Amino acid sequence: MVHNYVSFAVVRNPWDRAVSMYHFAQKYDLGKLYGINTQMSFQEFCELMLRKYEEKDKNFIAIHDQCSWLEGMFEPNFILRFENLNEDFSNMLDICQIKHINKNLPHENSTERKPYKEYYNDQSIKIIEKIFERDIDKFKYSY
Repeated sequence: MVHNYVSFAVVRNPWDRAVSMYHFAQKYDLGKLYGINTQMSFQEFCELMLRKYEEKDKNFIAIHDQCSWLEGMFEPNFILRFENLNEDFSNMLDICQIKHINKNLPHENSTERKPYKEYYNDQSIKIIEKIFERDIDKFKYSY
């Protein structure tokens, strides 16, 4: 067993995460794999997520909540928030007195898009609330 380690996880606002997943699916044309049409609107994507959630389709990764990924024998020492990732990562390194790791993280897979709130209507807000209720509660996220 390893006793001298630092573990961390990165969580993301579920509403922002859903928009990111939508753009990722569009960018990589995941239609054959997940039934996502590249012409699909964000609303339709949310409705697909809800159907997969209600079907309990474990293969549809877009509906996996972040809490599930953190369940295990050991909880992470730190929870970093994607929306503050550089600052949280830097603070964690300082707290742990880790000096040999670059505090500046690269950002890969980014897409040009509008702020997440511009994608939503009342119905899609509630869909994400339902699917990611545990994440919203545990990590204190709000729309």
